[in-house]
Amino acid sequence: MVPIGTEDNPTTIPPEAVEAILAFVDQIVPPGCTGVWLTGSRVRGDARPDSDWDVVAFHPAAPSRPEDLFLANQLGPHPHGGDIELVIAHPTNWDDPRRYMSDLRAYGIRIR
Repeated sequence: MVPIGTEDNPTTIPPEAVEAILAFVDQIVPPGCTGVWLTGSRVRGDARPDSDWDVVAFHPAAPSRPEDLFLANQLGPHPHGGDIELVIAHPTNWDDPRRYMSDLRAYGIRIR
């Protein structure tokens, strides 16, 4: 189990849920990925059964311009409910000041 959530709202993600995410990422992102992170409500511990699985995969071949950050989003079903929403980001996007990336820095968990 991957421990996630907050001190007030602890939760876990089963290993098979993480494996499903990584299998999806591996189908889409070419070799050379520098990190895969889970963020959003699933990490905060306030997800509903139909909430999506927010995932960021960093790859040096992804566009680095901030305006292109969300152009390569990919969606796919997750066997535990909800969709996997994959953002493929250039490593320099880590410092993007917008909420999605600031939330990732604040409470995201690295799964690879």
